[in-house]
Amino acid sequence: MIKIAPLSRLYTDIMPTLAQYYELVYSVDNHFDGNFTKQCADTISQHTKQYTVMTTSGTSAITNMLLSIGIKANDRVLCVNYSNPASVMPIKLLGAVPVFVDINKYGCMDLYNLPIDNSIKACIVTGLYGDSVDWDQIKDIDVPVLNDSAQCLTTKYRDNMATQYGDMTALSFAFNKNAPVFGTYGSVSTDNKKLYDKLKIINSNGYNNADEVQISEIGINGKPSEDKSAQCLASLQRLSTWQNTRTEINLYYKDVFEKKGVMVRPSPEYSTSNHHKFCIFTKDKKLFAKMMHDKGIECNLHYTYNFSKYPALSVDNKTYPNTDFYVKHAVCIPCHQWLTHHEIDQVVDTVTELNSSIGVPHDVDKLY
Repeated sequence: MIKIAPLSRLYTDIMPTLAQYYELVYSVDNHFDGNFTKQCADTISQHTKQYTVMTTSGTSAITNMLLSIGIKANDRVLCVNYSNPASVMPIKLLGAVPVFVDINKYGCMDLYNLPIDNSIKACIVTGLYGDSVDWDQIKDIDVPVLNDSAQCLTTKYRDNMATQYGDMTALSFAFNKNAPVFGTYGSVSTDNKKLYDKLKIINSNGYNNADEVQISEIGINGKPSEDKSAQCLASLQRLSTWQNTRTEINLYYKDVFEKKGVMVRPSPEYSTSNHHKFCIFTKDKKLFAKMMHDKGIECNLHYTYNFSKYPALSVDNKTYPNTDFYVKHAVCIPCHQWLTHHEIDQVVDTVTELNSSIGVPHDVDKLY
């Protein structure tokens, strides 16, 4: 099976380095906030903002951001309607109210004419598939802007890193990301030193000193272990090489598929993608994914839900045409850095064959 995120190949790639790191990790009694966690934070700050706190996941990073700005029950928070549930679950966990925003034709949160009023306390901005949102559209917003860049490490918005925008930036290093670990891992970054100090306390169950004798904030158990930090560091050290390979594969896919009539997700001109996902549109995504699986190729149905239709999240009566299109037609195929030439050819041939038999969407004109 050609996998979307083959952990066995990640293991083979980083294990020689990781074996050395583990010897250092397990030779000391400091299981948290050690040298590997600090090295990860320093490395990530080079891609994001001046100060970085490492967390157990991208979800905990978003939760930390919301807690740090005082989001509480019944506060209204703008967020995207189509993404991983981690983009909205922290809002609900705090008792706040998600106010959904549709995606644009590129699959990223549409920041044009946001429904901002005095009831909105924050805005979580989410890029998807490795592409950036159009940050110029939100530069004058008057509430805290939280950058959910879980899928956008190394992505550029125009000439700058997309991760450098907003008041804080959350990243994810889960097993399917461009710099993956075995499981989950995350970070939150800011240029504000006072906010950084607060984030550290929140991430440590609210303890405001190393002796854990004083609690000054409502917090979470968000500190990652040193062995997980070692995994992340090993991946970050390979990120540039991996990124170059992903880019070559994705650009090859795009060129070949467009010539063969496969409908490829468009990418905005203002974004230089990190190629986290390669997304195509098919007439019947569930049938397409099943037939791909039957031929030995895994697909992701990213994503199959419109958040606004789930009572557990927040039902409204608005329409989200771009979300509905992606829910119906968008599917992701393997595009990772460990694909062999033979596997790439197999993916191309199979996608082309199924595209001919299943067909492309007829309602693409609904995207705007």
